[in-house]
Formats: sequence, C-alpha cells, structure tokens
Amino acid sequence: MRTVYKIAVSIIFVAILTAAIFVPETTPADGNTCGDSLNYEVTDHVLSITKDSPGTGAMNDYNVEGPWANDDTVLYIVMGEGVTHIGANAFFGMKNVISVTMPSTLKSIGRNAFNSCTNISEIEFPYGLETIGETAFFSCSSIESLSLPDTVKDVGKEAFKNCNLVESVKLSKSMTSIQDECFYMCSSLKSVVIPENVISIEKKAFYNCIKLTNVTFNDNLESIGEDAFSLCASLKNFQLPDGLSTIYNYAFWRCTSLTSVTLPDTVTNMGKNIFQDCTSLKEIVFPRDLATIPERMFMGCTSLESMVMPDHLVTIKKEAFRGCTSLTYIEFNKDLKSLESGAFSSHNFYDRNGNLLNQTAQNLAGETFQGESVTEMIKISGSDDDRERSILFIAAIAVIIILILLTAITYLRRRA
Repeated sequence: MRTVYKIAVSIIFVAILTAAIFVPETTPADGNTCGDSLNYEVTDHVLSITKDSPGTGAMNDYNVEGPWANDDTVLYIVMGEGVTHIGANAFFGMKNVISVTMPSTLKSIGRNAFNSCTNISEIEFPYGLETIGETAFFSCSSIESLSLPDTVKDVGKEAFKNCNLVESVKLSKSMTSIQDECFYMCSSLKSVVIPENVISIEKKAFYNCIKLTNVTFNDNLESIGEDAFSLCASLKNFQLPDGLSTIYNYAFWRCTSLTSVTLPDTVTNMGKNIFQDCTSLKEIVFPRDLATIPERMFMGCTSLESMVMPDHLVTIKKEAFRGCTSLTYIEFNKDLKSLESGAFSSHNFYDRNGNLLNQTAQNLAGETFQGESVTEMIKISGSDDDRERSILFIAAIAVIIILILLTAITYLRRRA
C-alpha cells in the first residue's frame, strides 16, 4: 500500500514539474499589453511602448488612466514605430514625466491623453499626425512652444487650455476651425497667425491670453465666436478680413489695449457687448450698410471721443454707448428710426436754445452734437441748418431770376 502511495506522489510531482517547464507562460488580461499588438515595459525611468506583431498599432482608450499611471519612477515616455494612436487618458496626471517621444506612424492623440502632465516642457509632433483630442494637453503648464504639422486637421476643445508657459504657436494649414477654449488662459502666448483655411474661431478660443499682442487673421475667416478674445488685455490692433460676416457676444470684451477697429462691410451679424470695457478704444469704423448697433456694444469704452453713424443705421440698441464718458462729438444719420433705452445714458443733448432734448430717434436723427463734456452736448448742425440752407438757396435763385428779368426788360426798352 505504501509503495502504491509513493508511486502516485511521484507521478503527480513529475506532472507538475513537466507543466512548469513545457507549458507556455500566459500574460494576464491586464498584463503588459496596451493595445492592438502593443506592449509596454518600464526600465530605468523609461516607459517604452512597442509594436511587436501585425496589427493596427492603436493604443487602448482608458476610462480613467493607463496601467502605468501610478508608477512615479517614469520620467520618459518613448513610443516606437508602428504606434498609430495614443489612447484616451493614457498618461493622465503623470506629473513626473519630462519628455515624450512620438513615432512617425502616429495618426491620432486621444482626449485627455497628456492632461495635467505638468513637467513636459517640449512636444515634437510627427508629420502625419491628423487628430488631437479634447483636453489632450490640458494644463501641461511647462510647455513653452507648439508647432502643429500641416497634416493636423482636427484639434479638439480645450486641447491646450491652461498651458500658461506657451509663448508661440504655429497652427496647421489643414485646420478649418479653432475649437472652444483651445488656447484658453495660455497667458504667455504673444502672437498667433490664423491659417488660411480656418473659417471659424469658436467660443473662448483665446480667452484671457493676457500677453497676446498680435493676431493675424486670414482672408477666409467667416466668424469669431463668443468671448473668443475676451480679456486679451495686451491686444492692440488687428485687421479684420473682408469676408468676415459674424462676430458673436463679448468677442473682444475687456481688450483694454485695443485703440482702433475697422469693421469690414461684409459684417452683417453682430452680438451684444462685443467691445464692452475696451477702455483704450478711440476709433471705430462701421460697415457701410450697418443697420443696427447691438446692445452694450461700446459700453464702458471710456476713451471713445467721436462717432459718425453710418448712413443706413436704423436702430441703436439699449446701453450701446453707456459709460462712454469721453464721447463728446456725435453725428447722427438721417435714417435713424429707433433709439432704445439708455443707449446714451451718460449723455445729455441740448438744442441751440439750451433746451434739454428727449433721447429719441426723432429728436436726434440727422443732428450733430458736440460738447465740453457728455452732459453738455449742444446741437451744432443738423436738419434745421439744412432747411435754412435750402431757404437761402431758393432765395438766391429767385434774386438771380429777378435780376435776369430786369436786365432783359431794360435791354428791350433800349432797343425800342
């Protein structure tokens, strides 16, 4: 009996040993794979991601973070040739990473891929990259410059939001829009050239870029979104392109260094508060056929000194010029039909006899006012002068006719 027992134990031991030696090692479901034909390993502070078999080379998208996220020893990320996609949330919050190497095969970067990687100072995007996802580099606060290859077609919302050390940006010629909050609070950004194929700059695209001094707009731009350049306190002057048709609410709110603006004749749709609190704005040129000045468009523009309303203006909306405390010369056009409440709430208008005028289109249309201050705007010319000139002209013609008749009569009498 003991002999049988020993034989059985020996057989079991040999079977276990054989299995350990000859059965291939299997990778756990969440082992060192990270996508289609992709593997990763961490060695000497380097996270390497390689493609080692046929497949798409697309990294997995992650709901929260990649499998290496909690490895605080990682300083460098190196992705080998064959990697085509960086997964969503792949490197989210890896604050110790200082360098990233991307392969020439890369086509897309997923949303949040490098979100809050606060120590990456430089990114070299490969030619061939086409898509950068939403918030992909959100709060990468050490990046100093960005150069997007011309193969990039789509850059998602908030892609570079809060990258507050970025001083220069080169955008891709293939881009057709600059998405919401794409460069929001890039507070070191100094200048930007809008590529020729961009037709829209979306909501808060450059919001609070406080050092942005120069923007070069392209000729194909059609719309500027809400708050697109709000709080760009260093933005001085720019040339809006012919072809621009729409400027949305608050587009240039509190651009406190802006001194002059020419709105092209193609602008037909404007939102409210566009230039509110642009406290250095002195000169504005309107579109020739502008029919409406929107509400609060120039509210708080305390340096605006003179205003000539366009010939076809019909309506001035409420509080359009409220708080324009230096606006002491205004020419109202003859076609003005509606003046909404508070449009000139800081002003008082008087006729030549010193009578205070109610602020209605009927009283102000076709008149010119000037004053030492906005509370003492005196009528200096207008419809009454036109009537007087007409009467004088008619009288002069009558005198000329009478003189001609008298000369003719005298001549005829002498001949007789």
